[in-house]
Amino acid sequence: MNQADYKQFTVKFNKADVPQLYSDWEWLIKPEELNQPLLMSCFGDLFYQTPKGEVWYLDTFEGKVSHFADNQDAMETKLQTPENQNKYLLSEVVMLLNERDLVLKENELYVYVPHPTVLGRADNNTIQIMSMNVVISLVGQLLEQTRSHK
Repeated sequence: MNQADYKQFTVKFNKADVPQLYSDWEWLIKPEELNQPLLMSCFGDLFYQTPKGEVWYLDTFEGKVSHFADNQDAMETKLQTPENQNKYLLSEVVMLLNERDLVLKENELYVYVPHPTVLGRADNNTIQIMSMNVVISLVGQLLEQTRSHK
């Protein structure tokens, strides 16, 4: 795979479905804030744009939202580096999974089973492929529950 093309580590999705798709994340982010989604990683992490043009990153691994770039061009530039591809898109993990013939189809994502929050660490041998809807919903509910019990 060509490491320079970050889009190979993203999935296609229906942008109009994103607010509903992430409805189990309302404890972290309001669905209406997700009206301008830009990219989704193979694990369901989401890059989205605010009305001011800033790009934010919803991290479904940690259950956090953070500022990523000042605009879409800056996001694309930032994602061209192998370091950022690995950090934000888990490019090295995706390449290993593809080598093991775990290749995503339409409307699928990778998911750790059990999630690292439960296991206490990320184990790439526990990654499975599931429906995009199921992954985003389950991980959102799991992280909400673990946050509320800390």
